[in-house]
Amino acid sequence: MELFDDLKKTWKDQQAVASGAYDPVSFAKMIKLRVRKQTDRAMQYFWSAFTLQLILYGLLGHVIIVHWLDEKLFIISLLGVLLQVPFTYMLMKKFKAMAVTRPIDNSSSSLYQYVKRRHHLLQEFYLFKRSYERFLVPISTILGCYLVFELYLPGELLAYWNTIWVLIVITILSCAVVIMQENKKNFEEPLGQYKAILDEFEMDTKQV
Repeated sequence: MELFDDLKKTWKDQQAVASGAYDPVSFAKMIKLRVRKQTDRAMQYFWSAFTLQLILYGLLGHVIIVHWLDEKLFIISLLGVLLQVPFTYMLMKKFKAMAVTRPIDNSSSSLYQYVKRRHHLLQEFYLFKRSYERFLVPISTILGCYLVFELYLPGELLAYWNTIWVLIVITILSCAVVIMQENKKNFEEPLGQYKAILDEFEMDTKQV
C-alpha cells in the first residue's frame, strides 16, 4: 500500500486539506501522471524504432529500384523488406492501441482497467520483440553486410569472406548489448512500474 499511501499523502500536502480527505479526481490525475511517465519511456522506443524502420525501408527500396535488374541484389533487398514488415506491423498496432487507451472515468475500476490495458499491450509487444529479434537481428546483419560488400567493394565477395564474418559477429554482439539496455529501460522497468500500480490497486480493493 506504499504507493497509494504516498500518493494520497502527496495530494493532501498539495491541497492542504485540513480534514485529511482526498479528492478522487485529483488522485486519479496522479495515477494517470504516473502511468503516463512510464508510457513516455516506452514511446521513446517507438519513435526511435519507427524512424529506424523508415530509414531501412528507404535504403532497401532504393537498392530495389536502382538494381532491379540484378536478380541477387533485388532478392536480398526484397527479403530485407519482408523481414521488417511483421515487426513494423506489431510496432504500429500495439503502440497505437496503447496511445489511445484512456480510462472511462475516475473510478478505481476504470483506472485499474486503464493501467492493466497499457501493461498488457506493452507486454505483448515486448514478448514479440524478444522472440522476433532472435532471428531478425542475425539475418538482417548478414543481409546488410552482403549488400554493403556487394555494392561498394570491388572484386569477388569471397575475397572478403573472413572480414565479412568478423564484421557480422561484431555487429550482432553490439546489437545484443544495445538491445539488452533498450529492453531494460523501455520495457522491463515500465512493465515493473505498471505491475506495481496494479498490485497496489488489488491490495487496496481487498482491504475495502
